[in-house]
Amino acid sequence: MAPLSPELCYLCSSPVRLRYPATTRPEEESYAITENRTGKHGNLFACPNCGLWMLSKREREAFAATPSKPDPTYLEEEAGRRKASRKVLESIERLATKGKILDIGSSAGFFLAEAKCRGWETTGIEFSSWSKRYAEEHFGLTVYDQPLEKLNWPKENFDAVTMLDVIEHLTEPWKILSEIKKILKPNGVCVITTPDIDSLTAKLTKEKWYAILPGHLFYFSPKTLEKILVGAGFRIIQRRTHTRYFSPAYFFYRLGGYLSFMEKLGKSRALRKVMLPLNFFDQLEWYAKKNG
Repeated sequence: MAPLSPELCYLCSSPVRLRYPATTRPEEESYAITENRTGKHGNLFACPNCGLWMLSKREREAFAATPSKPDPTYLEEEAGRRKASRKVLESIERLATKGKILDIGSSAGFFLAEAKCRGWETTGIEFSSWSKRYAEEHFGLTVYDQPLEKLNWPKENFDAVTMLDVIEHLTEPWKILSEIKKILKPNGVCVITTPDIDSLTAKLTKEKWYAILPGHLFYFSPKTLEKILVGAGFRIIQRRTHTRYFSPAYFFYRLGGYLSFMEKLGKSRALRKVMLPLNFFDQLEWYAKKNG
């Protein structure tokens, strides 16, 4: 067992242990959503007390600053990503009044485009310049590239706030959740999807798990996600694993990170015409409302 590190856990302030030494450095990286290189990460620490996995504080700040690069593979999977978005929106609409929705980390705008089609008043936050531009030019969306806390929205302004595959990228997730609580209406809903470090898939593939990426600063489990949400003043009202919809071509492309010959199948145009639901039970999809 690795010795305890001077690094302290972000959630519970306990000493943490180094689980996987770094295999890359921030200055060597640029971020793409559909990255298929496995085993690339900074120093990964795990807390023996609460179970949170994280990079060191210094590395979190450094990796968070790595530039985002255009990602045509992400755009090619628009149909599947929009279908997954519709499923999330259907759940939101059963839990909250349709009105204003904020998507933090809105990427190329597929989720907000679907929300707009369903009658929501949409707003996004996205720091990737190419993603922001794509969302604005293709879908006419309003997207800000400023931190949530600097946008100065009034209290209880949004009926729904989403962070889909985003909380793992944040340097200060607790701070962002506190801000979300302020701007969410009393019966509004907060939606989070994030990889589950305690899943069977993660345990079997270890540091080769496809969700271990240079841009991921934290890795949550059901226990730690509940801890941070409850600590920020939320109650969890629905829990499930997230189903994605991808073409077989994309699935083979991602498998190329494990078996290089699979990546060739990912270039097949014929395989891009089919859409498959994929759920490895390693992606949390949680819905929460604020207390009080």
